[in-house]
Amino acid sequence: TGVLVLRDCFNATSLGELLDQIQQRNSTLQQQERTIQQQQDLIAQQQRAIQQQAGTLRTLACAVNLSLPVQSVPTQGATDWTWFSISGHDYLAVANQNNGSNFDVDSVLYRWNGSAFAEFQTIPTHGAWDWEYFSLDGTSY
Repeated sequence: TGVLVLRDCFNATSLGELLDQIQQRNSTLQQQERTIQQQQDLIAQQQRAIQQQAGTLRTLACAVNLSLPVQSVPTQGATDWTWFSISGHDYLAVANQNNGSNFDVDSVLYRWNGSAFAEFQTIPTHGAWDWEYFSLDGTSY
């Protein structure tokens, strides 16, 4: 019968001994479940830490490749910076919106000279907000 099969699995000599062994195994299984849950929680915590580290690494990679401070560039209420390259020359366009009292301020186009961005051209603007670089039929704008 079912009880005899259970007794054989647990090597119990009496029904009382069988119940004790079942309770011990149940207790052991509950402890193992708690341990597994703790390990799953730890894994989830480690995954979150790895994701944060990955985000930090992406930020550092960007800093190393693109965002290290190279120089200070004077602005007047700058609202946009756009980098682009034409014929192997790197440019930085800065949209200056206002100087605190006037929206008629020049925006500036800088050209990389090998060690810094140097002022290349000023463009009269009124409350400039954005720069976009594009190329059409081989002509850069």
